Amino acid sequence: MNKKINLYLNIIESVLIILLIGLGVFFYTNNSHFNSFYSNLIIIMSFIMEFIAVSIELFMFYIMNKKYRGFSVLYYIAELLLPIFINIKFPFIGIGIIMILNIAKNFFRVYKLDIILEKENLYQFCDTFGIKIEKEKTKRKYTRKATTTTKAKAVSKTKPKTKTAPSKKTRKSYA
Repeated sequence: MNKKINLYLNIIESVLIILLIGLGVFFYTNNSHFNSFYSNLIIIMSFIMEFIAVSIELFMFYIMNKKYRGFSVLYYIAELLLPIFINIKFPFIGIGIIMILNIAKNFFRVYKLDIILEKENLYQFCDTFGIKIEKEKTKRKYTRKATTTTKAKAVSKTKPKTKTAPSKKTRKSYA
């Protein structure tokens, strides 16, 4: 996956989570009463934002290595239980814990993308849903020719070059 796409996905997910939490806290603390149109609009927008956030999370979970999937499941359980226990002692602190854990998870994903990503799953996912994505080109490793010299003559340990046909510019026509 492209690092820029990964960065955008994680930023979008963080912003959506912060907006959802902010909306919930705002409406809970202000006891805001809107007419039915605005309240329905807010509920629909919240569902859409949550759907997008969960879709990004599932996509990222799908393309992870198997080892990191286990860590992710443990992280999700901790992300659910830790704020609940903290919120019992200190009200509204659990919301801040959720936001901090979400941002920390997204920073980890951005900086350790090469470690946690399994590119074969990404390409399989893209092929399944008809998404066209360019596969990353691997860099070629250039090796130096190893030569050893002896007193008599230089011996090369590389394969000899094969002769190629002369180019059109140097070919002479005898017709």
